[in-house]
Amino acid sequence: FNRSNIINTYYYHKSSIRSRSIRGNIMQYLETQVAVLGAGWAGVAATYHLVENGVADVLLVEGCAHIGGRSRKFDDFGGYTVEDGSNWIQGTGNLKKQNDFNPIWELANEYGLGKVKKKKHPFKSVGGGTVTQNYESYAIYNRAGERVADKDIRWDDLEEGFQCHNELGTELNLEFWKTGVWEEGISQGDLLRQCGWDAVTPIDDVTEYFEMDWEWGSPPDETSGYASPVWGYGDFEDEDEFVIDQRGFQYLAESLLGEVFEEDDDRLMMETLVTNIDWEPSSCPQAFSSGCVEITTSSASDGPFKIVAEFAIVTFSSGVLKHDHETLFTPALPATNLNALNKLKTGLYTKVFFQFEEKFWDDTEFILIATEFRADSPLWQSLDMKKQLQGSRILFVTLTGEEGVRAETLTEEEVKEEQLTYLRTAYGDKVTEPINFHIARFLNDPLFRLAWGDWGLETPPNVSDLIRTPLVNQNNQRNVYLSGESTCRRYYGFTHGGYLAGKRDALEIMNEMGMDVGSETACENQNPSNGGPPYGNPK
Repeated sequence: FNRSNIINTYYYHKSSIRSRSIRGNIMQYLETQVAVLGAGWAGVAATYHLVENGVADVLLVEGCAHIGGRSRKFDDFGGYTVEDGSNWIQGTGNLKKQNDFNPIWELANEYGLGKVKKKKHPFKSVGGGTVTQNYESYAIYNRAGERVADKDIRWDDLEEGFQCHNELGTELNLEFWKTGVWEEGISQGDLLRQCGWDAVTPIDDVTEYFEMDWEWGSPPDETSGYASPVWGYGDFEDEDEFVIDQRGFQYLAESLLGEVFEEDDDRLMMETLVTNIDWEPSSCPQAFSSGCVEITTSSASDGPFKIVAEFAIVTFSSGVLKHDHETLFTPALPATNLNALNKLKTGLYTKVFFQFEEKFWDDTEFILIATEFRADSPLWQSLDMKKQLQGSRILFVTLTGEEGVRAETLTEEEVKEEQLTYLRTAYGDKVTEPINFHIARFLNDPLFRLAWGDWGLETPPNVSDLIRTPLVNQNNQRNVYLSGESTCRRYYGFTHGGYLAGKRDALEIMNEMGMDVGSETACENQNPSNGGPPYGNPK
């Protein structure tokens, strides 16, 4: 059984299809115990844990043609596969204690994407699909095109300010979770300045971008100070595994789903759009003692379906929920959930890939260029490196924040020419016309609308909890669970945040069914032994 085949076909619940008249039109409908909407990391994790624990009557609905959501590969870029979305497994695990592993890293090792790093590492399978990112491998250029020596860069001052601002951010969070009181408008920039760091020169700007903007997706003055603790790393290890496996990052999600779904499984509906979620329908099947949800879908190949489920897990991105909530939910999404969604910023990484005839750039993993404006393409990354895609001659730049948003409004030719102009700041006439070019677009894609839900200055620290506030129907029943990375307080924006949110909500539904399957609290709680605060609920 080739797990990757699971993404190539559109399937439906053949045995459960019925037809009924709806306002004069014939609509096919089916019944299922749990409908999982979206086959990104949260949806795949939810489906896996439901079926693995014996809930076989599950239907997974996905609008795209691939499994993995924002883990999306771009095939055949000059003979190579590159990643439009997820590219890093961020934080691997506590290798000394051999516990508390990042679940995505566990999957990477199980399916041959990761690698054994130490003789006593518990994982036995070995693959060449990741490489530890080396953030010490960089070249920095000033606006005159001169490479800047390390002695002229304020790395020590920046690192000291970063660590200090991280501690202040932790204190802010602890205070909120003790008292329920937070100060709107506190930015990471405020905390950095409080710690004695301020970007003064263009080189300060580009190094701060490397440390801050590239991590959070926005400048420090636009990012909440409550977002400062980097839980995604601190709970595991402070290193990244960069995925270069030519099967793509999404192979992990495909493989996990392949554990519980057969090839040609009729519980998987691909390229099927959800057009409405009625969480207070007028009637429900007698077998559904907890009430039900009616989900209207549409696909080009099979037309409209009405799915009637006892429970539904909605894993759509916060961008989709914000943009489409008026038509997506019946009754309307409650104010608590909607207001919280509107407090999130649009997190965006827009990757722009180039392949050249020859490699003309420094043999470093990163190239930072001090351009005229802070966000103008300062950070480039080489894939033509030993242990990566050596010989590929591929270079890419990541655009964040408003620059990423602006790029999505431009044509491919406009983006290409603009980025080549910036690259020539460092390399002048060495920069030739690329033989291949690709820009990864998420913002204007109706199935994504963003890369992740980001924390701005108006974002409360409990925004994830507010987004997933239970949708309780008129019979005081909870049948709809809002899931995904933006509902994972601890790990929002991370792939493992999506996975853990999906697992959490699957377990909650099974407990609601009367099954005793325990709980997943990683999104909301923290083991203090790993260096983070013991989160609880605000008073």
